[in-house]
Amino acid sequence: MARSKLVTFSNGMEVNIYAPPRIIRTMVEEEHPKPPKPEVPEKTETLRSGREETLTFPNDPDYQERVKYWKDVEVPEWEAMVAEETDRRSALFIFKDLEVPEDWDIEAEVGAIVRMDAPDWKPTPGPLGRKRDFIQWELLADQEDALLVQITLMELAGVSQERIKSFLDSFQRPLEGEASQ
Repeated sequence: MARSKLVTFSNGMEVNIYAPPRIIRTMVEEEHPKPPKPEVPEKTETLRSGREETLTFPNDPDYQERVKYWKDVEVPEWEAMVAEETDRRSALFIFKDLEVPEDWDIEAEVGAIVRMDAPDWKPTPGPLGRKRDFIQWELLADQEDALLVQITLMELAGVSQERIKSFLDSFQRPLEGEASQ
């Protein structure tokens, strides 16, 4: 199975695309562990016989509230952060040979446009941040290019042409409320 494939983007750039290793997510999870589930309240009592017995209180309202917050807020926030960081690192691996053109200026290209929706937006700092911004705002700005990357990654992962065709067909169906063309 091939580990990379040279593709040509709509802007004429030719870039090798690499299949990212699955371990990237594991690495992110190790660096950012899942928030621990709240512990069930316990109370240890000494019985008349002198033996100690530990009682648990899983129905304690404060405990139930902490568990609900953990499930509804902490875990989804953690999952979103892990997914975002995994995507960032995967993008850098997928395009590891990519050289950002020296004359590419994110402020001139997209700064004003992005700030219309997010006034506090700033370019991602550092050389890897610049590369990530280039991938996001320039290389994958066109839907066809983003789809080309998805198809290439599926091919590199050994997905059958039949499954890839099924994936592509899912983009051809009209969305709910849209007229078919």
